[in-house]
Amino acid sequence: MNNILTELEFEDYIIERLMQGNGYIERDHTYYDDKFAADRELLMRFLSETQPETMAQLKKVFKVCGRNHPIPHRAQPENAAFPL
Repeated sequence: MNNILTELEFEDYIIERLMQGNGYIERDHTYYDDKFAADRELLMRFLSETQPETMAQLKKVFKVCGRNHPIPHRAQPENAAFPL
């Protein structure tokens, strides 16, 4: 029997392993902002969770309120879990 994986099977295997206890979150490519080379929603979530004091100061300086924030954004999917 041949156990060689196809490229797609290999990609699925890697994603599955990353998601199992490694903190990886699989998301649709539409969340990725190529201008900033990041998923800005997850970046802002990470910064808010790991540096809450700094983010609070930045929000005051940049008068962050609702969708107004220091990082400009493009239209986001309506089901965004952490709207920017």
